[in-house]
Amino acid sequence: FRQAGWGYTANGGLSWTFPGVIEPGIFRSDPVLAANTQGAFFYNSLTANNGDFWCNVFKSIDGGASWDGGVYAYGGDKQWMAVDLTNGIGRDNMYAYWTSYYTCPGCAGHFPVFLIVLAAIPVSHSLVRWLEDSISAAFIDKLRSVRRF
Repeated sequence: FRQAGWGYTANGGLSWTFPGVIEPGIFRSDPVLAANTQGAFFYNSLTANNGDFWCNVFKSIDGGASWDGGVYAYGGDKQWMAVDLTNGIGRDNMYAYWTSYYTCPGCAGHFPVFLIVLAAIPVSHSLVRWLEDSISAAFIDKLRSVRRF
């Protein structure tokens, strides 16, 4: 039975504290960790219940010593998350991706490319330009219609 345990250090790794798990008794898998330019850490994790799969993202603003209660982040199997660390309009936007297999309840067909922007600001033109150079036009059309929250 997998759970989301964590540890943190206050002395550069000389010693570590392991407080336990983020949500005791809750199955967690496919961990992804990212940080923003403000120094906050974000932990994206898959969970499942009765054949339904979804993700939650948890935030720590104290170097990982404590974590908030998390937010529902849609998601599904093989999710990934990244934070825009550039100085562009998308700075600190969080982006999440997951496969269409084993996805969150109600997500199939709702997120055509299963890419969401975890911020309220629109996808920057520079990101779309980079994607146009890197990925198919059909993918870009779907990206432009993706849900933001």
